[in-house]
Amino acid sequence: MSKQRAKGTSFETAVVNWLNSHGLYARRLPLAGSKDVGDIDAGAWNLEAKNCRALTLAAWVAEADAEAANAGKPVVVVAKRVGKGDPGESYVVMPLRVFATAVLGATMDTEEATKRAAT
Repeated sequence: MSKQRAKGTSFETAVVNWLNSHGLYARRLPLAGSKDVGDIDAGAWNLEAKNCRALTLAAWVAEADAEAANAGKPVVVVAKRVGKGDPGESYVVMPLRVFATAVLGATMDTEEATKRAAT
């Protein structure tokens, strides 16, 4: 196993253990190649875990969007905070549209939203 893969696996395991220790359901997902659905099943959500020094949010969110299409549920990025060993201090990254629909319960009419954005 490469050093990078081991680092990622370690972070995924730490996130799962942290969630489980706080009474939340979480389990690591198997690799799925081009049909990837994220790294962690957390019930209504999947998580894409990132343990990198540099934050490449746009690329990570694009990856999570593709995985959400495969998973049929929201996939958000959990990025390890540099210098923090506690997974509870990690960042959760998602587009506002995902937050609005999945967390706040907004309904999105994508056609209407596209029209508003064009004006």
